[in-house]
Amino acid sequence: MLSGHLSPHGVQLALYLYLAICRRYHGLDRALEILLDEAESSSSSPVKACLYCVRSLRKLQAVFFPQPHLSSKDICAKFSATRLWSRSVIRCFAMHPRLQKVAIARQDNVVEIKDLISPTSNRPGRSVLLRDKQQVDVTCIQWAPHCSNLLAVGSRGGILLWTVDHPVTTSRLLSSWVRTETVPGHCVITSISWSPHGDLLISASPVDAHLVVWDVMLGVATRISVATGGGLVAVAWSPDGRRVLTTSTMSVFRVWETRNWTCDKWTNASSRCRAACWSPNGETMVFALERDPSLYYLLFQGEEITDGSAVAIKCADLSPCVHSVDGEDVQRQPRLRTGSCIQN
Repeated sequence: MLSGHLSPHGVQLALYLYLAICRRYHGLDRALEILLDEAESSSSSPVKACLYCVRSLRKLQAVFFPQPHLSSKDICAKFSATRLWSRSVIRCFAMHPRLQKVAIARQDNVVEIKDLISPTSNRPGRSVLLRDKQQVDVTCIQWAPHCSNLLAVGSRGGILLWTVDHPVTTSRLLSSWVRTETVPGHCVITSISWSPHGDLLISASPVDAHLVVWDVMLGVATRISVATGGGLVAVAWSPDGRRVLTTSTMSVFRVWETRNWTCDKWTNASSRCRAACWSPNGETMVFALERDPSLYYLLFQGEEITDGSAVAIKCADLSPCVHSVDGEDVQRQPRLRTGSCIQN
C-alpha cells in the first residue's frame, strides 16, 4: 500500500503521479478504480480527501462519460454511422478513390476486398478475405488516398492497417498483411479519417476524450486532449487538409486547424452532431443534428478558426411531410411520406 511506505506528503504526491500515469496508459475509468481502492484502505487525511474527490469524479463521470460503463457492442450500436449496426450483415464499406475496388466489412468480423473488374477481362475480379484476432466489431474502414493497397480498419481492438495486393491474386483468409495500432484507453474506434496527403490518420473513440493523430509511416500516435464534451464519435479531415471536424457524444462539436491543433467549439446545438461533410474546397461544412430534421452549414475563410456559434446557418428543412397522390385525401389514405432526421 502507498500509505505504508511514504509520509503523508509523499502519499499525496504519489497519488497525484499515480492518477496521471493511470490516466495516460489505462484511461480515466481504470485510474479512478485503482485510486478508489487505495484511498479506502488509508487513514491519511490527504488520502481521505482524495477519496472524496474520486467519488465525486465517478459521479460526474457517470453523467458526462457514460460510455465506459456500456459494453463495446452497445457503444458501437449507439454511435456507429451505420443504422441498425448490430443487425446489419454489412457493417460498413468503402470504395477505393482511384481503383475499381471495394472493401466490405461483414458481421462475422471479416473484411472482404473485391476487384469490381478483372484486369484481364470485363468480368468481376477475385476477392480476398481479411481476418485478424484484433478485428472485432468493425465500425469504419477507409482506403488511403494515394495508395493502391493500404486500408485502415477501425474496430473494438484499435486500428488495423492492411496491405492488400492489387490486383487481388488469392481468395484465402489472410492475417500476415496487417499491422495493428493501439493506444491505451483508446479503443472501440467508431471513426477514422485520412489526411489528404495520406501520411496522417486520425481516429475517434466514444470512451476516450482525446483526438489521436497517427503518423502511419513512423507508427507514432499523438494524443490531443479534448477537455469537455465527452468522448469523440466521428472525425473528418477537410479536403484541403487545413481543418478537422470532431463530433462528440454530447451536443458539442469542434473544428480544429491542423497547423497548431487549436480548435473552436460549438456548444449551442439542440443535440449531438449526427452527420457532416466538407465541400471540395474545404471552406464549407454541412452538418445535421441527431433529433433535428434540418441541415446547417458553416463557412470558413483562410487559415484561422472562426467563432461560428452565431453563424451556423440553416439551409434546408427536412421535416416529415405526407403528400397526396392523384388528389386523394391525405388524412384518409396517405401515399407518400418524405423527410426525417438525417442518419448519415
